[in-house]
Amino acid sequence: MRIAIIENCDYRCIYTGNLSIDDEYNYRLEGHCLYKFYSDCKDISVEQYNVIAEYLCSLKRFYHENILHYNCIEAHKFYDIENSQQLAKSLNCDIFEPGVYHSNIIEHKVDESGGYGLDKTDQIIISVIKYLKLIKMPYDALFYRRSEPDYEAIYGSYWQGLDSWSDIVIDNDNYLCCDNGYNIFRVNAMFADKIYVSSQWESHAIIELDKRWGIVDVNGKILLKPQPYKIRETYSDFCVIESEESSSCMSYDGDILMPFTSQEFCIHYCRYAEINYNNFKLLYDLKFQRLILNACYEYLDKVDKNIIIVRLSNGFVDIYNHYSLKLNSEIVKSAYIEPYTNKIVCNSSNGWFLLDGDGKKIIIDDENRYCYIEIKKDGYICLKQRKPNDYHIYGLADMEGKVIFPCYSDSPIRFFQDNDNSYFILKKYKKQYICNKKGMIISSKYDLIKKGQDGICIAYNGEFSAYDDGTIIYHNGTFYAIDFNGKVIFSMECQDLSSFRNGLSNIMLNYKYGCINKNGEIVIAPMYDSLGGFSCGLIPARKHKMTSWGYIDKFNNIVIPFQYDYAYTFNENGEAYVEIDGYRKRINTKGEYIGDEEQLQNSHHYHYDSIDDDAYIKDGIAEAFNDDPSNYWNID
Repeated sequence: MRIAIIENCDYRCIYTGNLSIDDEYNYRLEGHCLYKFYSDCKDISVEQYNVIAEYLCSLKRFYHENILHYNCIEAHKFYDIENSQQLAKSLNCDIFEPGVYHSNIIEHKVDESGGYGLDKTDQIIISVIKYLKLIKMPYDALFYRRSEPDYEAIYGSYWQGLDSWSDIVIDNDNYLCCDNGYNIFRVNAMFADKIYVSSQWESHAIIELDKRWGIVDVNGKILLKPQPYKIRETYSDFCVIESEESSSCMSYDGDILMPFTSQEFCIHYCRYAEINYNNFKLLYDLKFQRLILNACYEYLDKVDKNIIIVRLSNGFVDIYNHYSLKLNSEIVKSAYIEPYTNKIVCNSSNGWFLLDGDGKKIIIDDENRYCYIEIKKDGYICLKQRKPNDYHIYGLADMEGKVIFPCYSDSPIRFFQDNDNSYFILKKYKKQYICNKKGMIISSKYDLIKKGQDGICIAYNGEFSAYDDGTIIYHNGTFYAIDFNGKVIFSMECQDLSSFRNGLSNIMLNYKYGCINKNGEIVIAPMYDSLGGFSCGLIPARKHKMTSWGYIDKFNNIVIPFQYDYAYTFNENGEAYVEIDGYRKRINTKGEYIGDEEQLQNSHHYHYDSIDDDAYIKDGIAEAFNDDPSNYWNID
């Protein structure tokens, strides 16, 4: 005789009122069979049943008969090899070979009272199941997927709550299969006994084979070959491993990345291991495999490839480089690493200053005048002062701390460059002005000024409405084309006028788009619902909102047919992206597809008041603002 203990993988139950399940799942439900086992023998003696029932009761793992998946098929059963072997040893019989098909397997149900005192054979329910596939993983191979029920359904006066477990099965190709709610993992059963998913967000799974552990991706590719250390966590290119009472990290090439430690540690930014050692903390760089910090602090605030910022128990911060050298010599209240220059912006009790990776200090504020400073991507420092009633004014300084504009602008000062000359746009009393790099105002006042290009700035006088999505609607105003000496070249009354690019500007007249030249002459009649920027001799255009995009030249000739769902402005290399039939593709100025295509997930097209890089786009990046015309950022 052969025998097997099959565990039900989903402890789901029909319940009324409050049904509690203790840590050992030791509960029973009236009217339901609690125990099952399988054999290839129909006639089993009462003595054998007593032995089996007593053993099953000692495991305190109970079977629910009416357990269904969300798709209303019976829940998967798991072959508990270890306990099957123990029971077979007591009965002096064999167990089923795991992971293969067996025909004529008989399912036995032990009596509802729990199996004790079984003395009537009519209490035994048997059925014949053909081709039952026994799965060679015990219950502890399961991973709990999510805490919330998939759904709740009413059956009469009963509620059935389904707690969803990650099911592990062997498919017909002899692959272990497991899903974490987002990804499905498959690995050949020849290479794994078990498969574990550590998180529903992970793209890796842990496999086990004969007490050796490895890692696979969602395609079943083995990233880390099974090795003798148990794996605790996985990351993009390394994992946390355990050996008896100590832990370390291992790369997917099988290299140990740091010494084993019995101290608690955690991973930061998928690169740094922070080890708690008494009152001190050690920070280890896994990429370069070296200790980079040994200090006493409360928690790690920020770390990048050069700088470490830690928060102390008193609320202040200390700043270190990767050689454990402390860079700040005074008390720092807050600090952050600026992304454009990698300098550290620090706020002390005396004011603001900058630090570089060598500890060089640049004083910006030695009188505590500013409430905040920010390094802009154009290489200037925005200064911010708080006035009564929580009103803020703004100034500008260079990277050496020299003040270019004291704080008197009502909004952050904007910068643009043309022909190697620098210009600034500031705002005072709701009016905007153009200033040169000496801080001198060189233009009249306007309600709004767009960044200049091609020697011309576009200014506007009149009412306008700004919306959260970046749309600005102009009301009965006048647009002005002014040079960088403040001289008005021409003026026009229209609904919109974009910055110039390559000698052309997009104009909205009677709510249709066309193009004008630097003399204010219309060269493309306003007849389009949408126009992009003029580059490489071509302009992306769309005639009507429900029609396709194509490309025209400056003489309004159709060069590339109207066939795309969306078309972007060409970059300096003569390449542009288009979207068609759910794919993003790259084309040249002849409309020929070049490079690989990319399937679109969720396509979003944004409307901005000024994509000044309708006048200037470089490497596919445009600068735009939403809501507040002084608030610019890059978009692709």
